[in-house]
This record gives sequence, C-alpha cells and structure tokens, in this order.
Amino acid sequence: MDMSYTYLLLENSEGVTTLTLNRPDKLNALNNEMMLEIRDALHRIKDDSATRVLVLRGAGKAFCTGADLSGFKAEEDEMEAINRRASLTMEVNAMFHKLGKPVIASVHRYALAGGCGLAMAADMVIAADDAVFGYPEIQRGFVAALVMTNLIRLVGRRNAFDLLITGRKIDAREALKMGMVNKVVPREELDKETMALAKELAALSPTAARMTKNLFYRVAEMNVNDALETARETNILMRLTGDFKKGVDEFVNKRSRDGGEGS
Repeated sequence: MDMSYTYLLLENSEGVTTLTLNRPDKLNALNNEMMLEIRDALHRIKDDSATRVLVLRGAGKAFCTGADLSGFKAEEDEMEAINRRASLTMEVNAMFHKLGKPVIASVHRYALAGGCGLAMAADMVIAADDAVFGYPEIQRGFVAALVMTNLIRLVGRRNAFDLLITGRKIDAREALKMGMVNKVVPREELDKETMALAKELAALSPTAARMTKNLFYRVAEMNVNDALETARETNILMRLTGDFKKGVDEFVNKRSRDGGEGS
C-alpha cells in the first residue's frame, strides 16, 4: 500500500497499519485537506489485504485538538463549503465502523472536540495517563453535533449530556470509568501497549474479525429478536469459512495430542 500524504503518515508492519495525524505544529488540528486525506486513506486501507488492524495516533504533543477554527473562519457564511465540510466529517466518522478491520485509537495528551470524536469512532481506545478528553464546542458557541452520536452510545445519556452541555475536560481515568477508554497506561508505555494489542488482533482470522465487527455494529442498533436473527445468519456463514474449519481442526488435533480438553 503505497501512499504519500501531506498531513498523514502511514506505516505497515506485521499486519498493523499505523495512521498518524501529522500536523504537530497545530496539535494535529483537522483542516479540510487533512480530513480529505483521512477519507482517502480509509478507503485504501479498507481494501488493503496487508492491513488487518488500524492504529490511529497523533504526532507530536497531542492526539488531536479538533477542527482548525481558522478554516471555519475562512468558510464563514459560505453555505456550500459549510455543507461540504459537515458531510465530510460525517462520512469520515462513519467509515471507521464500516472498515471491516479493528481500529485502535492510541491517545496521548489532548483529544478534544473533533479529535475526541475521531478517538470515539475507533473500536478501542488505549489512553496515556496524561490524556485529556472533552467536547468544548459549546464554549465556542457551537454544538458538538456530528461527534455526539458515538458518545451517547458509549457512555449513556447522562454522562454524554454532562460532557456536551458543560464542555468540561476529563482525564484518562474518568474517561475509563465512563467507558470512553479501554485501558490507561503510563505515557512512556503507550506505543508498546498499543502495538501489543494491535499485533494480538492482527493474528486473528481476518474473516472472523471482519464478521465480528460488522455484526457488532449491526446488532447494537437492533431489537433483541432482529439482532438474534442477524446473529444466526452470521453464525451459519462463519461455519462455512475456511478459517473456522482450520480453527476447529487445530483445536481437535491439540486436544488429541494433549489428551484433555485443551482450548
């Protein structure tokens, strides 16, 4: 996967592609060009067989501080430009769930506004102990509209409303308690812990990982009966895959060798 971008860095190793937001002098604030590059990269990564897991991180002193407000100022009262940017933000946030591959956000220092939204769009978040999360849009006379959907689903209505209406910032430990973060680690161990998890996921069957992720986001929005029916269909499809048959063979052979109930 040969890609060169102005505001992103991409590396692939052992099935893990690392997408680094690379605008460190602006604390990785999201301008239109960067958002377009993220969209393009996600399209390519989705179809890249060498990518089994995606890690999203930020270069320099922060993960991402959200939208570049100077860009918003330049678009003031330009309805066509405003519509384009809103649609682009919506599309990028939705693409993470549709990627078909696990996405891990590796967050240090600031993940604010649209930057926090990017982290919450990932499937899992590993946060450094210096990480700060928040949606300060309301303090700028704005609404955290497009990032609200994922937040409500992650932390529930009361916690989400608290963060959105006050615009307050929270540390990594409070984010962990709320369910925004999977794990908090010392800053100096963030990269190591993230890559350990990414490589663990990359070693899984890519078919099983893709079907698990796709099913997860489908059933999360369904009633119980529809969810069970959808899960039944996936269960049947998975039973027919080569990855499943290989996994069963390996389990049976291991149990035969061990003479017990090995798993």
